Amino acid sequence: MKKYLVADGGGTKTRYMVVDGMGQTLCALTGPGTNPVHIGLKAAKASLVENIRALLEQNNIREDEISGAALFVPVLWRHCTDLSEEFSFPCQILSDTEEAVWAALKHWNGLVILSGTGSFVRGKRDGEELLVGGWGSAFGDEGSGYALGIGTLRRVTHAYDFDMADDELSLGVKAFYKTDDIAALKAMQKNPDMLKAGNVAALCPVLEKAAKKGCPSALEVVGVQARALAEQALNCARRLGFSSDEALKIALTGGVLTNNEVIRGIYVGVLREYFPAADIFLSEREPVYGAIDYVLAMYGRG
Repeated sequence: MKKYLVADGGGTKTRYMVVDGMGQTLCALTGPGTNPVHIGLKAAKASLVENIRALLEQNNIREDEISGAALFVPVLWRHCTDLSEEFSFPCQILSDTEEAVWAALKHWNGLVILSGTGSFVRGKRDGEELLVGGWGSAFGDEGSGYALGIGTLRRVTHAYDFDMADDELSLGVKAFYKTDDIAALKAMQKNPDMLKAGNVAALCPVLEKAAKKGCPSALEVVGVQARALAEQALNCARRLGFSSDEALKIALTGGVLTNNEVIRGIYVGVLREYFPAADIFLSEREPVYGAIDYVLAMYGRG
């Protein structure tokens, strides 16, 4: 029985799976994030190698049993296209944006909008693909979990400076950081972990809860990021030659959109302003299943 290995890398976590020739999961492991923007190139590669070896060793799988591997990791693919020097099997590194298209659009033309710790829009039209965004938290990642978390922190600190009464968002942030005083956030920044992308994105459930209660400041934070990401989608569509009024397929994916119903609803509402006739849907499959489709297509089933 042939075996294949895939990885779905991100800013917060990385999922590793070994599957058979029919795409059925044989074993899996979840490791730390492998986005080099957050941890550096050397650490990202080391983490991939370490966790792949751990998955194989824990499940008594020899390297010569693996027919091929495809690792979908943000940014790393720009600097390193394979890890074959580390393993006896072919081991490609590709963009996580490609994985999302395989998982969400299948054979269709359209757009994939991902909002997780980071964000991007990738479009596909008749074999041509285009990526917009995906620059990382320092340069962009509009509409991402990081952007929403930073927007939350900026909103509550602004409210504090202007002596505004606590609202649901401020109270939620205080509870999250276990403090009675927003001013304490200044000192907390001395801890380098506080502003790591994944830790900032962890504020999304706080934002979701406040937005669900109709908190104006929470709704404002979400609305700003929803519009920024929708504008990236519009730009991607135009550059691929799509018309904004055609029945375009737009697949949504990523942890922010999958796990936060209110935030997703606001994003969809804004997208409908830009794409009134579009078929906007939450991807039925997680990106890792796009990785499985890819590795089977590349190395063959069996």
